[in-house]
Amino acid sequence: MKEIEFYGRGEIMQLDSGLEVLLKPLEYARSVAMQLWFRVGALYENETNSGLSHYLEHMLFKGTEKYSPQQVNRLIEEVGGRQNAATSQDYTKYHVTLPADRWQRGLELLSQLCFHPRLPEDEFEKERRVVLSELDRYSDQPDKILWKQFIPRLYHDHPYERLVIGSREVLESVSYSDLLSYYEKFYAPQNATLIIAGDFDREPLLDQIKQLFESLESKEDLGTMDFPAIKKPLENGMKRVSGRVNQVYGVLGTPGYPADDERIAALDLLMEILGGGPASRLYEKLVLREELASTLTARFWTQRESGPLVVRFRCEPEATGNLMEAIYNEMKALAKTPPTEQELERSRVQLKTDVMFSAQTAAGQANQLGYGRVVESFDHFAKYLRGLEKATAEQLREISRELLDPERWTGVLLEPEEGE
Repeated sequence: MKEIEFYGRGEIMQLDSGLEVLLKPLEYARSVAMQLWFRVGALYENETNSGLSHYLEHMLFKGTEKYSPQQVNRLIEEVGGRQNAATSQDYTKYHVTLPADRWQRGLELLSQLCFHPRLPEDEFEKERRVVLSELDRYSDQPDKILWKQFIPRLYHDHPYERLVIGSREVLESVSYSDLLSYYEKFYAPQNATLIIAGDFDREPLLDQIKQLFESLESKEDLGTMDFPAIKKPLENGMKRVSGRVNQVYGVLGTPGYPADDERIAALDLLMEILGGGPASRLYEKLVLREELASTLTARFWTQRESGPLVVRFRCEPEATGNLMEAIYNEMKALAKTPPTEQELERSRVQLKTDVMFSAQTAAGQANQLGYGRVVESFDHFAKYLRGLEKATAEQLREISRELLDPERWTGVLLEPEEGE
């Protein structure tokens, strides 16, 4: 048993099956959030199984040893709870939030979904059509068209270059046995973390956790997976594509730092100052004052490996050249002159508020703990808050010199077709 400090004390344990469990009591809560996080996502795939993490997430809701698909859908919602799942580059998670006096249902459902699914073969082809229809949306939604073109330019020769939804070639050819093998490999108790936060009675909860998860079969250890180094983009500058749009949609970016880098909080501050909202440099100047863009955001998001710095915008075709030049000029200015103390403090308060606000609920705290664990460690957000406090204007300028060099940025412009 190990204790952690994160908005109050929590405790970590590991069951004989290998499942890691974190309990975070919250006396003020009136609900209990339960989340199972698996270290499997696009990062763990290759060109032969791209998209299987997401496909498998769909299939787990097709019934379990104990519950039919209809019962799976009703079990939580009929008592006023919520359930869902999500797949990303770094993880797949299954989560339920229930009234505090109904927590037993959530634990039972997570156990059944993740470790006792039926995975019916007759649903496999039906779900293939569903997943392929989701992929089709990457051909008719401007933001998705843009992202599909952008990611391979940003992360060439690295698993992050593949979409979470997967590739059409794999999704059309993958077999049912491929899916079963993928499940057997990654849905092992030692590859998962169970997070429970909220108002619960510890002893009955521990008893049920052990009853449901202690005797699970510990599968072959995945060991430490090594991933290739992330390089700067192979091509800088902007790739141009055309589509059925009325404005120009643009995205540009570069890889930043991995989750375990002590500078990620400072990098977050830098991007907040650059384009984090209406008071940011890019938005205030290029949207509000000069009206070169109709929307513009800049952000960094943390991933286990190097997360991306991304600027997105929409503008009129005739403004594209001036807008791009202005964006690069603002990036260069940050590399030459550190942000003001006023900019730094405003952004620091905003980012701290975002973290603290999301931790006000049981589900929010469970999510921060689970996300931190799969990308780095349970105390990831605690270290992040300390990093925000320690960051200086000079540190941000040093990061700007390294990362805001236009020569290492790449991007895509989605422009109106001729005649539109």
